[in-house]
Amino acid sequence: MTSKTKRLSLNLIPSKLLRNLQHFPLEIIWLPRALYTLIPYIYLLAGLLALLSALYLPGWSWLIPYALLGAGAAIHAAAAIGIARFRGSRQMARRLNRSASK
Repeated sequence: MTSKTKRLSLNLIPSKLLRNLQHFPLEIIWLPRALYTLIPYIYLLAGLLALLSALYLPGWSWLIPYALLGAGAAIHAAAAIGIARFRGSRQMARRLNRSASK
């Protein structure tokens, strides 16, 4: 893409919207606590549904690899988040026990 084409395509987007979109991936998003605690389970459910859809959808053979890939990614994300939370809570308990014993 040439600089002239790039300039033209950026001019079509309003400048205020463009400024907001440039920093969007870097902003922290705050979630309600209930939703935050449910994230691993939501990922696990999404992974299981994708896995079941890959197994039981008739006539959608082109979709099976994508469903299996999505299922694996969602289940992996759920496991990674669950393990990270477990390790974090275990470390927090150790810190509290050390401070209480002093």
